This record gives sequence, structure tokens and C-alpha cells, in this order.
Amino acid sequence: MSTSSLDILKNRRIFLMLVSKLMSTAGSTSLLLVITWTATVHLGGPPVAGLALSVDSVAQLMLLLLGGVLADRASRGLILGLLDLTRTTILGAGTILLILCPQVPVLLAMTAVLGAITGLYSPATTSFLADLVPPSQLSTALGIYQSISRLAIFLGPMIGGFFVVIFHGFLPFLGTACLYGVSGTCALVVRLPGQRRSSIRFRAALGEGVAVIRSHRSLTSLIFLALATNVLSAPLDVLLPSYFRILHEGTSGYALGMTFWGIGMGIGGVLFLVKPISARAISMIRFGPSVMGIIQMTMGLVDQFAFVLFLMFILGIATALVNTAIGSRALATVNADMRGRVSAFLQIGSGGLLPLAFAATAALDAVTGALPLFIYGGALLALLALALTWGLRRDTLAGFSMP
Repeated sequence: MSTSSLDILKNRRIFLMLVSKLMSTAGSTSLLLVITWTATVHLGGPPVAGLALSVDSVAQLMLLLLGGVLADRASRGLILGLLDLTRTTILGAGTILLILCPQVPVLLAMTAVLGAITGLYSPATTSFLADLVPPSQLSTALGIYQSISRLAIFLGPMIGGFFVVIFHGFLPFLGTACLYGVSGTCALVVRLPGQRRSSIRFRAALGEGVAVIRSHRSLTSLIFLALATNVLSAPLDVLLPSYFRILHEGTSGYALGMTFWGIGMGIGGVLFLVKPISARAISMIRFGPSVMGIIQMTMGLVDQFAFVLFLMFILGIATALVNTAIGSRALATVNADMRGRVSAFLQIGSGGLLPLAFAATAALDAVTGALPLFIYGGALLALLALALTWGLRRDTLAGFSMP
């Protein structure tokens, strides 16, 4: 690690915020796994899992714009800390209610509240470093931040898999609550300054974000590509527990599969730090989603558990490389004081149809089963993503500034 990186990590405030990011992201990735598994095994199967993920997405989308404005106007540390501690409280109360009353509406209510909190939380995570480091060190700090984020995504599925194997019933939710508790405490200890822009009204603040996106054609093109990728890979989000049960592997197989996916995510994040690889970010954006579609299609065609684990590993690498390429290019394109709002609009645009995709996946599963959805969804993703990026002019993709 370079001297500059060590100097940044010696800053107590930065270190605590990075620990907060690690715990919060690990909590979020493990929570989605726990929700999907709990809905599938204990509360009615894939239709309930799809409904729960749809409710989470709708609630998140409804609050993203408000979260984007708050991230650019209020103390980001206060936002992150209070919201993570609120998630801890909601998960604790929700677990007790599910034990006393194991009904689908209880899970959906808890998921809706958690989704709304995520909508308020997400934009602030993209921009708090600008409050802690001078512009000359921001690039290095962003590199460390991305490494921490990839590490958390690597650990999250492993932690979630551990929770569903070790704990029984609805108790895995308490494990994720502990992660959010540590994250919220660390964030509150760090006192980040507010943005001192209280004179700007909500509508005017959103207008600034829209103007920034409209002025960068590359951001608009990216939204359509991310939207197609998210919608057509919905079977991976909703039906993985059912998929591993089809392979006769059950809970341990699902946990092991998510562990391999998490390991792949971690390796992919580290690979992006290698300069010759990160220099190919445009190629990752153009061809990565098609590769992910081919992997998803192949998973629907094979039944060897060992080969499926290998595919999950490769999928994790591809997902990390694509997400990091998109995130580093898109957010580095805009000024730090606009990242909260731009991040909110990007998430709304790329995830706007996810609730419908989750619900449709759950409904189609009852008709076709999981495997055809993997096959046809993956094939369509591979072709559509290639068609979208093939039609993009290279100078449009090059509109992303280097991170």
C-alpha cells in the first residue's frame, strides 16, 4: 500500500467511516440473502420472495430522490449513522414479530421500511469522502473506498450464508442487525459538516441533478444498459434458493454458492485496482452484461453442483468488474457536490422496473419453473446488452471521465 494510502487510513475520521461502510454494505448484501431465503423456505416460496424484493425496490425508489437531496445538503455522517441504527431497531423488532406472528404481511412491512431507509441512505454513501479529504487526495481515497466496498460485498454473502446455516427460523435477521449497529455507531462518532445549502429548495436541487445528467449523454446511455441488466437478471435475485433446491443441495448448497459468488466479487474488485485492467473499463461496460447473461443461461442448462459453483464464482468476478467500471466512471464524471443527486437518479433509472421484474419472475416461476427463466432471461440479456452497447458510439462511452 502506498504512503498516500497509509496517510489517509491514519486519519481516524476516515478510518471510522470506512469501517462503517464495510459493516453497512456487508449487512445489506447479507440481508437480501436472508430475506430471499426466509421467504422461500419459511413463508410460501418464490412468489413471496419475489413480492418481498418488489416491495423493497418500490420503497427504495420512492425515497431515493429525497435521499439524494439530503446527501448534498445535510451532514452525511449523521444521515448514515442514524439510518443504520434505525435499521438495527427495525430488524430487531421485525424478528420478534415474525417469531410471534410468522405471516407474510409482517415480512413485507419490515422489508418496506428497510427499503425506504436504503433509499435515503444510498446517495450519501457515494459522496462522504469529499467532506474528509482535500481534492488532491480524493482519487486515492476513492480507490480505498472501492476496495472496502468490494471486500464488504465479498464478505456479505458468506456472512448471510453463515447466518442461515447456523441460526434457525427468523433469527438470521438479528445477525444483520448487529452489523448495522456497528456501522451506525462508527458513523455517528464522526462529525461530518453539513453542506450549507439550505437556501436551495427541493425542486431546484432536483433540477440541478437532472441538468447534470442531461448534459452528459454517457450517463443516459448507462441508465438504459443498467436497466436492461437489472431486469433480465431478476431470476438470479429471486430464484436462487429454489435453483439450489432443484439441484438437491438445500440450505448448505445455497450458502456455498453465495460464498463462491462473494469470493468472485472480492477478486473482481481487487482486479479492477490493477491499472491495465481498469484501463479497459469501457470494454467491461460494453461486453460485461452480455457475459453475465451467458453465465445465467448456462446455469439453467447444467445440473452439476461443482460446475454451478464455478459459474457463481465467475459471475461474481464479472459482476464486480462491471459494477465498479460503471460506478467509477459515472461518479467521477460529476462534481462532488452533485454526486448524491446524480447517484439517486442513476439508481432510479436503472432500477425503476425492478419491482415489476421481481413480481413477474415470481409469477412466471409458478408456470415455467426456475430453469427456463434462467435460460431465456440469460439469453435475452446477452443479446439485448450486446445490441445496446453495439449501437452506442465509442465517443459516448468515452464521455465517462477516468476515475
